[in-house]
Amino acid sequence: WNLSTVFGWLLGYPVVYWFDRRSFERGVNCLTSEPLHVYTVVRSVDDLETNSVWSFSTPTVLDSLCKPIVDRWWTQLQKECLNVRLSLNRTDETLMGVAL
Repeated sequence: WNLSTVFGWLLGYPVVYWFDRRSFERGVNCLTSEPLHVYTVVRSVDDLETNSVWSFSTPTVLDSLCKPIVDRWWTQLQKECLNVRLSLNRTDETLMGVAL
C-alpha cells in the first residue's frame, strides 16, 4: 500500500493515484512529463481575498474517465457548501517532476 493513496482517499479527493512502490524507489515516477489537468478549488472571502482549499491532478490521457468523477464530486461539494463561495479552476501542465 502507499500513503499517497490512503491520504487522498481519507481527505475525500475525487481521484487518487496508486503507484508501484518499487518503481518509485527506483526513481521512476509515472506522472513525470505526463500532461496533467491540475484542479484547484478556491474559496473567495471577498473580491480581494481568495484561498486555495484543494488541489489535485488527473492525467490528461484519462480525461474521459476522470472528468465525470470530478464533475460529480464538484456538484456534491457545492451542495454541501452552500454558504461558501467556491470556484473550481483547471490548468493544463506538464511537469518534469511530480511529488506523490
